Amino acid sequence: MLNFPACVRIFVALKPCDMRKSFNGLYALAQEQLEEDPREGALFLFSNKPRTLLKILYFDGSGLWVLAKRLEKGTFTWPQGNSEKLLLSRRSLAVFTLHEEKWGYNNLINSDLWFKIMRIKLDMPQPPQNRGCYY
Repeated sequence: MLNFPACVRIFVALKPCDMRKSFNGLYALAQEQLEEDPREGALFLFSNKPRTLLKILYFDGSGLWVLAKRLEKGTFTWPQGNSEKLLLSRRSLAVFTLHEEKWGYNNLINSDLWFKIMRIKLDMPQPPQNRGCYY
């Protein structure tokens, strides 16, 4: 089972990307578009324009992981913004990857669950660089 450390940072690429990309293509997007180094152990979330596909790029210290999910019905809820990326808290990853069909986007947005778990912070301070946290 893949387990992410407590100190992991989670970056969401707000713009849609070409889902034909895999290890090298997503790695390049993380470096060039998001201006982050994937080897520092962060998670990078990418989606297509219709928001039916999700890919996660992760470096665990020994190599890269690419995790993918394709929805058969519905779409992922995806934040909008003017920047290239969004930094999520670790606890919000589970709710973030839910899709509208299952939970009902409007119901989820207006619920207490959303405000307790989904903690998107645009001005969140960067945690100290700890390159060894993924070991």
